[in-house]
Amino acid sequence: MTQAIHILDLCLFLLGPVRAVASFTQTHSHQMPTEDLVGAVLHHQRGCISTLLATTATRPGSPETVTILGTDGQLRFSGSGLYQRTTKGDPAVEKCLLPPVTISTSSDPTDMLPWYRQLYADILPATSGGEPTRVDARNVLHTHQVMDAIYTSARTGSATYLSEHTR
Repeated sequence: MTQAIHILDLCLFLLGPVRAVASFTQTHSHQMPTEDLVGAVLHHQRGCISTLLATTATRPGSPETVTILGTDGQLRFSGSGLYQRTTKGDPAVEKCLLPPVTISTSSDPTDMLPWYRQLYADILPATSGGEPTRVDARNVLHTHQVMDAIYTSARTGSATYLSEHTR
């Protein structure tokens, strides 16, 4: 889950706060005292359900993927690309809305993805007493509470409900 926190954070940003979680964890491929595979079903406050499958058991280089299914089609974030399929027309046709960005292997810290630059542009002024950041501690706290609920559900074998004050 350590590496999946960013995808979980993105899902919460897109789909809203979580009401309940049911999950399983497993140590599948690595000899370590923590999980390398997590499967979770998240029930969001707005009534939609999302699933999370996070693993370090696959080979490196597999892109993170988020797929959102709706009544008129689907959006799929894969790596740094954004793709759309609609229910109108040929369902096999996927339109690229945002082409993937080639990730640099440079050791130059300024050679980073554009959204990382935007994050730094948001955070750095706040560290010197400037404007507040666009993401506050409340947003971050909810992501961690959902992670805790994922682990609790896996440990107890039952759904975990987040209390009203944690959402």
